[in-house]
Amino acid sequence: MSPIQKLTELKRNWHGHTRDRLARYVALMTQVEALRVEVSALEAEIRRTEHSTLAGAHKDARIRGLASRAAESYGRMLSLLREAADTYPAILTEPLDIPHSFSRRERERLIELPECPPGPGRRDIGVFIAIGVTFVLVAMLHSSHAAAWRQRHAAMKRGRCGSAGGRAPSIAPSPLDPPRPAW
Repeated sequence: MSPIQKLTELKRNWHGHTRDRLARYVALMTQVEALRVEVSALEAEIRRTEHSTLAGAHKDARIRGLASRAAESYGRMLSLLREAADTYPAILTEPLDIPHSFSRRERERLIELPECPPGPGRRDIGVFIAIGVTFVLVAMLHSSHAAAWRQRHAAMKRGRCGSAGGRAPSIAPSPLDPPRPAW
């Protein structure tokens, strides 16, 4: 093997080695960026959970779970950064193609947040209260009207209706009856 062939072989091996290290570095930094995005999303979910209307114990358990996942992802991210620092090629001849942001679809594919059942909103609670108040008022109105009807019906059954010589029975007017004209 001639010295030029040896130099060419050495250069080819060096470029192959550098290219492999560069590819490994790019892969590690892409994973680091994905973990950074995941940690940010988990922190945002923790803040949303802190301000949610969940029960205290459920809220605390959810925050602990999210914080545990965030700490685990953060630790993995630091480990990958150390590994990337060891892998970093001494001579960079190509620009790095590391994504610094992900599309919404890529984020959803990379990050799986636990589902939180939505609680009833204030509007829903207001509607339920309005329905309940309406139901109570209708029940009260119906019960007072039914009591007046039962009194009239009992008076008619006792025979007051026919004993007055064909005249209508004299029953005190109910407060629910419409007012009669004075003429």
